[in-house]
Amino acid sequence: MRLAVLERLGSLLSIGMVGLLSLAAWLLSELVSQSASPASSRPAGSVSTVITRAEILQTNAQGQAQYQVRAPRVDLFNDGQALLDQPELVSLAPSQAGLAMSARADSAVISGNQQDIEIRGNARMTRPAQGKEPALEVTSPWIRFDLKAQTAQTTAPVRVVRGASVLTGDGLLLDQRSETLRVLSNTKMILKPES
Repeated sequence: MRLAVLERLGSLLSIGMVGLLSLAAWLLSELVSQSASPASSRPAGSVSTVITRAEILQTNAQGQAQYQVRAPRVDLFNDGQALLDQPELVSLAPSQAGLAMSARADSAVISGNQQDIEIRGNARMTRPAQGKEPALEVTSPWIRFDLKAQTAQTTAPVRVVRGASVLTGDGLLLDQRSETLRVLSNTKMILKPES
């Protein structure tokens, strides 16, 4: 009888340990997923300048226009970062083989080195239709652009509409140089023939 009680106690202890390990694994996965998403859409420094109706033109080393950023309000921070209200980012580089992309959102943060732009709130990237290439629209809660590498990425849910086809999933990596777009996980696609 005593042996049966010890066996039951051992079984309960084993089940409790498995439960604790499962809880620890879940907590770890939550911490990792939170660290993968952007921490804040507002720079930490203090505002040094406010600009209304801003148009920013970024050029490459040869002086050729690459990107234009327009916003009705820009807050410049003392650490070099900028917070934009209702920004529009337009790719202008004519040397790229692909079609020009544009992006809009509720707000954006430009890094101090002006190479990274993160758009947040109803983030949307579009490319117009041209020739046999259908229009493209990507929507997500936030998207981060690396202007030097000419990439856009997010770990948030995304929806990609290309012509009549729709692709949804979690995470996105778009490389403008190689003209590739990948949805990273949980992908679902609805394919419709082009008319």
